[in-house]
Amino acid sequence: MTAARPELSPLVARLLQRVDDFENQVSILRKQLRRHVSAVPFAPPRIIIRALGRMQVRINGKLVRTADWQVQSARDLFFLILSFQDGLNKEEIGNIFWPDSTPAELKLRFKNTVYRLRRAIGRETISFDDELYCFNRDLDYEYDVETFLHEINLVQQSASPDQRIRHYQAAIRNYRGGFMPEVEETWVISERERLQRTFFDTIINLIELHLVARHYAQVLEYCQRALEEDACLEAAHRYAMQAYAALGNRAAVQRQYELCCRSLREEMDIAPSAQTENLYKEMMKKT
Repeated sequence: MTAARPELSPLVARLLQRVDDFENQVSILRKQLRRHVSAVPFAPPRIIIRALGRMQVRINGKLVRTADWQVQSARDLFFLILSFQDGLNKEEIGNIFWPDSTPAELKLRFKNTVYRLRRAIGRETISFDDELYCFNRDLDYEYDVETFLHEINLVQQSASPDQRIRHYQAAIRNYRGGFMPEVEETWVISERERLQRTFFDTIINLIELHLVARHYAQVLEYCQRALEEDACLEAAHRYAMQAYAALGNRAAVQRQYELCCRSLREEMDIAPSAQTENLYKEMMKKT
């Protein structure tokens, strides 16, 4: 019809643009409501992205498989662009993925990889503006790294210990392991270490809140969770000893101390710190 009546083409284009703008606004609103209104059921996000403990993308509930990416570099490029909110240009991406390529080789490799990336997860997922490639954050999506950090930020806005506990717990639920565990590139390792430090700070803060509230079962639960991530985390061993001491379980205090000593010896060939030693002696006197 537009071919027969060319004057309609601009009208149709404007209409389609308005439809796209409306769908983007709905996606943004749905994403915001899903974060803040837990009592109202919402359909799951259209795109669900996991990078903590595993690397996975689901679109409308369907897993994007290795065959869909075609090559691992397409998947890794997606996670790279996702991790840099301000975007990256072609040269910056090339320095990470193909540092030894000639300009001609880089152009070909980059073009093919971006094509495969967009074919696997949709053209609208990666935008290109002002020479920068960015993840389209106007989409209806959920990304476990962003959710993890968002819940931690909400702690600062919480007025009560119970609210802080809820947000810390929500953050920890999203931390299922190291960032992009299948990739050992420099940029991944540095981000992995940063997120792991954030996780340890978060879980120790949560343990301290539970200890103050005398929620000893929860103290022990989260100490165990922390020690699953790092068996040599002395702070978690110390808080577990304090919880056992508060429960009057002398034998458990001793077992926890011995576990701490063994973990440090086997993994780092060191003895517990003076702080841990002194706490253990104090706890054994009281119980």
